[in-house]
Amino acid sequence: MPSNEARKAFDHVPERFALFAKKYQQELSFEEEKTRAVSELIQLMKEHPVITFVYGAKNEHQNHAVVLKEFIEKEVYK
Repeated sequence: MPSNEARKAFDHVPERFALFAKKYQQELSFEEEKTRAVSELIQLMKEHPVITFVYGAKNEHQNHAVVLKEFIEKEVYK
């Protein structure tokens, strides 16, 4: 999950999504708990090639699950 700071700054305003995505990607890259979770998820993906990202946002194109999916895809296919 993105930090409260990142989520509140985004506040589901479409023009702020790029900044939110950048902030969340930084969190995924540098916060120990999140980097560990990403590593675990990547391992699970190797065992189970089909996974589902769940989100509660109304916008299916601008939400944390989209950012997480893209981040993991970049990590896996480096």
